[in-house]
Amino acid sequence: MRQSMLLLPSGIQLRAYQLDGVQWLTQCLANQQGCILGDEMGLGKTCQTISLLLYMRGALRQDGPFLVLSPLSVMDNWRSEMECLSPCLKVLCYYGDKDKRAELQRDMNNTHYHVLLTTYEVMMIIDSKYASFLKRRKWKVLVVDEAHRLKNQNSLLHKILMEV
Repeated sequence: MRQSMLLLPSGIQLRAYQLDGVQWLTQCLANQQGCILGDEMGLGKTCQTISLLLYMRGALRQDGPFLVLSPLSVMDNWRSEMECLSPCLKVLCYYGDKDKRAELQRDMNNTHYHVLLTTYEVMMIIDSKYASFLKRRKWKVLVVDEAHRLKNQNSLLHKILMEV
């Protein structure tokens, strides 16, 4: 992925430091290393992460599924950024009350998607059908926005993600 410039399908061009971040992410992926992309707020971590997913789908021919966890407060931002930057990635948003989640679970088995976008709160809800659904999938990538929530290895979220 060595390029001096990367143009996303949406026509948006990454800045040099963003491209460096994407190249670093691809190296970590190639080495099967988990990584944390951290910098100042507003510098494009979401954009770099979406670029990694596009790289995986395009250059590596991996159709997913990719799991993206975010706080509820930024879930709409993730959805809109994916729609804008990567219209070729089909995103399924999984959240809502118990009835809405049950409906989404039924749809998940019959719907093709590349990215499952959900929230920490939904991940931590005791929902046996959802948990078994997550465990049946072979996720190509797990993206955790605000990953500092995983620092405590005894936290419920950390334990759930270790099982997925």
